[in-house]
Amino acid sequence: TKGKLRFGIRLKFSVAIISLVSVIIVTIAVMVIYRESELLKEQIVNFAKREVVHLGNTAQQTIGIDELALSDAVNELTKIDFFRYVFVLNSRDEILYYFDRRGEEGKTTHVERKPLDDKVARNLALTGEPDDVLILEYKDPDGTGEIYDFAMPVASRIDSKRKIGAVVIGMSDIVIRKEIESIIRLIVISFLGFLILATIIIRPIKRLSHGAAVIGKGDFSHRIEVNTSDELGRLAEEFNTMTEMIQEAREQEIETRIMNEQLEMARDIQEGLNPMGFYNKGGVQIKGFTRAAKGVGGDYFDF
Repeated sequence: TKGKLRFGIRLKFSVAIISLVSVIIVTIAVMVIYRESELLKEQIVNFAKREVVHLGNTAQQTIGIDELALSDAVNELTKIDFFRYVFVLNSRDEILYYFDRRGEEGKTTHVERKPLDDKVARNLALTGEPDDVLILEYKDPDGTGEIYDFAMPVASRIDSKRKIGAVVIGMSDIVIRKEIESIIRLIVISFLGFLILATIIIRPIKRLSHGAAVIGKGDFSHRIEVNTSDELGRLAEEFNTMTEMIQEAREQEIETRIMNEQLEMARDIQEGLNPMGFYNKGGVQIKGFTRAAKGVGGDYFDF
């Protein structure tokens, strides 16, 4: 119908494959990203909680006794890149030891032996539960991610109701975001691989479609090159065989037509050599008749 938009089978096949692959990849990507992000978050949070408990136990044994060991414990935590800050506080929530990577220059300075005031509304009161870690999540003021604040009050070993200090660790979610970015990159690479695979699959169909169009225009000498051993390759071979037979039949037909035209011309010439009248003399009439065969020989009629 005139004006009706038509789509070729190659385009339909391409769109079908790409759409199917896209749906599968997007579905898998969403599931993987969600699952991995939750799993990573759980693992990192558990790791940070263990470090808080470990630092709290160290503080419980060393505050006011061996604070050099406490300083070493804080310095050891600086090796963990995604820890934004660590504070060890005394019973009045004054800073004993710390490091703080927040701020424009990646460092914030605090005054030791002064109360911690970093504008984070954390609860540092004793809860009555041993190793009870309080977790607070807030927006990272220096970036686009989140910070998980882990705080644990430290009770006296002698009197569990008496607070002798507190430990605080701030963890950035950058490690989670980096892992998710790696997963997304892997998914994108996989998607590109699927596109390349779809192109490889579609290429023989494209060649077959192009070859059919060329042959349809009357070029029976064209051969379709599809170097595959699958159904498309066998179809191309059958197509080439059929085209070759059509070409041979066409050439034979042309030769036969030329031969018939030459025979007809020879027949007319031979008929022209025969007498046009008949013998009529003395009451005797003689007539002659010739019929040319399919092939013209060297016969000649005379009287």
